Amino acid sequence: MIRNTGGRVTSGVFRDLAIIDAFAANWPGDRQLDLLVIHHTECGMARLLEPDIQSHLSAKLGTGLNEVASLAISEPTVSVRADIERLRNSTLTSDKITVTGYVYDVKQGKIAKVE
Repeated sequence: MIRNTGGRVTSGVFRDLAIIDAFAANWPGDRQLDLLVIHHTECGMARLLEPDIQSHLSAKLGTGLNEVASLAISEPTVSVRADIERLRNSTLTSDKITVTGYVYDVKQGKIAKVE
């Protein structure tokens, strides 16, 4: 399990995938790894769209405002699709890894696959 704040695919996730890929190279046969990207409704990461928080975090991390905003999750289905695409298009994602996305609805207590 790779867990991080907001569940977004970041450079740290790609580092972890490179490590997993190194291990996967020695897996016997057709063994696959299922990578699930899961975001949830009512996520606090939507606050990264607020100008004051963007400015504060941008200054603290030494990054641009757009980079901070790119981590926001205001529409979890959209952010899951973006992260799935990023993972599938990365050379760091082994062919032994399948990527699927889900959104957990906190009010209903249900999880739905993102197509």
